[in-house]
Amino acid sequence: PYSDRAAWDALLGADKDKYITRGEKFLDYDWPRVRATAYLEYERSGNRKVMENPLDTNNIAMADLLMAELAEGKGRFLDQIIDGVYAAAEMSTWALSAHIPAYHKSPIQPYDKPVIELVSGDMGTLYSWVYYFLNKEFDKVNPEISRRLRHELKTRVLDPYLEYDSWWWDGSRKYSGRMLNNWTPWCLSNVLMTAMLMEDDPDRYAQIAYLTML
Repeated sequence: PYSDRAAWDALLGADKDKYITRGEKFLDYDWPRVRATAYLEYERSGNRKVMENPLDTNNIAMADLLMAELAEGKGRFLDQIIDGVYAAAEMSTWALSAHIPAYHKSPIQPYDKPVIELVSGDMGTLYSWVYYFLNKEFDKVNPEISRRLRHELKTRVLDPYLEYDSWWWDGSRKYSGRMLNNWTPWCLSNVLMTAMLMEDDPDRYAQIAYLTML
């Protein structure tokens, strides 16, 4: 638990200050917005980095801020983490522009049809850990922070995995028996980790776990 400072000190040992220093680099970080035209650029010129670079930096910042707060345990990084949570929550998609066309024929994802792929799955895991360790600290600030983050993880990862039966990296349901690929273990492990940390309905969790085994 976040509150068990002795355990965190024992776990991180001599590396504790290194994690804090890495997080301090992002204390004044201005979370960039990934623009719609940055997604469109993949369709227009084939440039995928124009949208990937700011998203990658945001995810690095979140990971380093989370570890710094877990290492230090004084709440110094919480405001920046909260800003990062909302920067992610307010994105139309967590998927990459180069991957969305596999599902929707365009790098602009329909707002009501979230795509689970390598990066959106990674973000599901990352932000599930953010919730797991810090939701009680968020609630001390404002309960809507945790509530919003839980909603995003449910609607971007857990619900789509259960409701859509044609993920091309998945070997269950519509694609039962097909040859799997290098995306399969990454996407499924991220879905499963998100479910382990976030799903509080035992029947839904069992269904998700079962589908990842097929």
